Amino acid sequence: MGFLAYFWFYWLIGAIVLMLLELLFSGFVLLCFGFAALLTSLISLLGIGVELQLLSFIIFTVIAFVTIRPFFLRHMAPKGGLVETNVYALIGMVCRVIEDIDPDAHTGRVKVRGEEWGAMSHNAQKIPAGSKVKVLNISGNKLIVQPL
Repeated sequence: MGFLAYFWFYWLIGAIVLMLLELLFSGFVLLCFGFAALLTSLISLLGIGVELQLLSFIIFTVIAFVTIRPFFLRHMAPKGGLVETNVYALIGMVCRVIEDIDPDAHTGRVKVRGEEWGAMSHNAQKIPAGSKVKVLNISGNKLIVQPL
């Protein structure tokens, strides 16, 4: 038995390695190559030459990129877009000023979701305690707010 007799095995090993590498990287690119290598492994069991195996690998890769990748990209994307978490989930929320926001004195605190945060005005204006404000952004550990 020659080298070509075991070529299906090399395609199979390549397919497994590519599919496992897909777990480390996103985008479903390596999965498409792995799928093509798996099908080429089955084709090479028929005893066809290396040239036809390479041609079938190319054809299967194109088919995988046209069919499998769009399917996974469509079904694996989060519904409704990305959901902000941690401190970035506070952007857009309305909160109440509990300590005057004074850009000259570098003071100001707001209460949002039951937590107190340091705050700054987005346009360097004073905002009195008790006012309602909207969180526009985050800078370090301070919320940048705008009065409503």
